[in-house]
Amino acid sequence: MKPGKLGKAVMQGYQTIEDTVVGAYKKVEDAFVDTFLEKTDAEDARETPEAVPGTAAPGETKGESDPSKL
Repeated sequence: MKPGKLGKAVMQGYQTIEDTVVGAYKKVEDAFVDTFLEKTDAEDARETPEAVPGTAAPGETKGESDPSKL
């Protein structure tokens, strides 16, 4: 069964709406990934244990202190 002129118009309208919604979703998803999930080398260097308060350096337990650093 082939759709008539009205059926084609309805399908075209639906396809336009679907493309708009999917396109908007992809933009939001890409912005989220760029903002929260991908890190650059500069961000990785900034987030070393010394730079982030409340974290311990590798091999140390949070709460321990080195007397030579006091």
